[in-house]
Amino acid sequence: MRRRREAALIPGQTGNVIPKTAIRDLRPDVVRLYSTKTAKTLIRDLNRLVEKDFLEITEGGCRAKIGQMHAFKFPHA
Repeated sequence: MRRRREAALIPGQTGNVIPKTAIRDLRPDVVRLYSTKTAKTLIRDLNRLVEKDFLEITEGGCRAKIGQMHAFKFPHA
């Protein structure tokens, strides 16, 4: 679960479309999470995030659906 969450947050942090293959290399913590996984695992995780409506896949890569992610944030007190 943490691996998918981190994969979803990367496009959300930049606000840009990110190539699918670049997601696993953008942050050291994500590199560690995917270091023992294959490219197939990354694609599977991204597809699962698309199914859950957190990401959309475009011709250029992945884009986060920020509005969907905000629904899961805790309200600030």
